[in-house]
Amino acid sequence: MVISGVFSLNPGVFSGDSPFYCENPMHFLAYYWLFFAGTLIDSDKYRKNILFCFTGVAIFESIFGFLHTFDIELSYSLYYHAERTAYGLTQNSNFYGGLMVFLIAGASGLYIFSDKLVSSKVIKCALPLVSAFLFYTMLGSRARLAWVGFAALTAFYVISLIIMYRKDKEAVKPAIKHFLILWGAYFAVFLIAFIFTDYIREATVRTYWEVANGDADKIGSDRFYNWKMGLMSVPKHWLSGVGLDNYRYVFISDPNYQEGMYLQDKAHNEYIHILVTQGVPSLLNYLALLIFTLIGAVKSVLNEVDSNKRTFTWIFLGMFAAYVVQALFNSSITYVVIYFWFVLGLITPRTEIYRKSK
Repeated sequence: MVISGVFSLNPGVFSGDSPFYCENPMHFLAYYWLFFAGTLIDSDKYRKNILFCFTGVAIFESIFGFLHTFDIELSYSLYYHAERTAYGLTQNSNFYGGLMVFLIAGASGLYIFSDKLVSSKVIKCALPLVSAFLFYTMLGSRARLAWVGFAALTAFYVISLIIMYRKDKEAVKPAIKHFLILWGAYFAVFLIAFIFTDYIREATVRTYWEVANGDADKIGSDRFYNWKMGLMSVPKHWLSGVGLDNYRYVFISDPNYQEGMYLQDKAHNEYIHILVTQGVPSLLNYLALLIFTLIGAVKSVLNEVDSNKRTFTWIFLGMFAAYVVQALFNSSITYVVIYFWFVLGLITPRTEIYRKSK
């Protein structure tokens, strides 16, 4: 962060200094402190409370998102508006879709493992309905990246439940039952959205025409062109990047660029964004952190003796999987990524903290 900020080719400028897009050094420090805070929270009680808080945030966001699908705007975006499209309290439907698939992963985990975590029968019965409502507003965002993240979440639970079933059938049976019920609810919502809305058809047709058009740069709502422009700058600026959150520079520094031409402040791929703006060492460092966290969390799920600790790690690992996959097509935005850095800390392996009795 410091190196790419100091050696920035456009010093002091972060995503055009937009308050809803930019990530300046103070934001990055906040991410790192949230990560550190997550590593210190080991209490089952606090971890359960965190999951309920995440679900509460999801419900609050989705109320506004649901109203947006009827063009009722109780919250207003300064940067984005599309008819009958959910963006919740974020400034873009893509950001909302990415946030919701991440929070849906948490709500899904709460229900899948509700026999261990939820004592209230009312809450236990309400969780599938709440999750289905969240899923509907996620589809209402029209963000295809959310579909990719949800597919990753589905694959994560299918694979992990199969592995754990072979290891301990009796312990995993209730989780499998709840998984099937919940995904049945998601499928029902998908059918409702397909029949009564254009969310599914519009996204499918848009994808088809992007591919059939024959212009690779247009695929993914111009993402391929965006990525290509950024990657072209890497050989020349591989060590420290073009500057912290300074992706716009790759467009305005192009000799052929003229005022009014296409440009972006974000790569719409978090990994390419880090590579271009902070350099190869920074990307390798970030990927190493993700891999270290992933391996440690998987080992914890497989080998942890304490069933509660295993369950919490399992749920947070599902949130991790949904986020890192949707990040292939999304941007790091302060009001979304803060949750991810916190969860990253919650599942990062660490040594036990021992306290004297006094």
